[in-house]
Amino acid sequence: MGTPATPSNARRDGMEQEQEDLDGYLPKFARRSYTTFVCRARAAQRLATRGMLWSVALAVSSTSTVAVSVVSLADTGYMHGKAALVACLFSILTLVLSLIVSLFNYGGRARDMFHSYRTIQRASVKAEVLALCCLGDEEKQRLIAELDADYQLGLDQSENHTTNDFARSQKIDAQSEDARQKQLKSARRWAIAKQGAVDAIPVAVTLASAFFLGWMFLSL
Repeated sequence: MGTPATPSNARRDGMEQEQEDLDGYLPKFARRSYTTFVCRARAAQRLATRGMLWSVALAVSSTSTVAVSVVSLADTGYMHGKAALVACLFSILTLVLSLIVSLFNYGGRARDMFHSYRTIQRASVKAEVLALCCLGDEEKQRLIAELDADYQLGLDQSENHTTNDFARSQKIDAQSEDARQKQLKSARRWAIAKQGAVDAIPVAVTLASAFFLGWMFLSL
């Protein structure tokens, strides 16, 4: 026969369950916060890279349009017909791109994302250390509340990362035939391809500007 259910037994079972919940919370929190940290680190890297690419693209593009303007002022017959129209359209495109890129504020967003993932990283490391320590229930509850507050602060310091950032942060076993691993591999490939395609736009602008600038000097 089993132990009869009494109020004292129920209270003891409840305390044991609460203790198990407290003991298991820190490792779970450490894993969850580490995943968020890696995702936001990838997001910060994406934003910083894209901001740098666009800065270079707009710098080269602006240099080429200014150079065309200076040469045209010095030699009024230098630009005429379709060439003058192309130069004018290129100048307008540079101005429009500059305004659009400034609205995206890649540098500020990357900086906010950096502060966010550093705060979350500190909370994750602290949770990993505390999970190895022998702490009383009250002390553990207090520290869990502090960790959760730090984690929420980190989340609030920047925008959220994207699903592509999450996919790029996952560790993939290339030899695994598991369905989830296959899904992650597919999502990661798509995320990398998508980011590469978007990052190729400022690279294309840089190359076009450099080509235009080179052609102008060669035709002097």
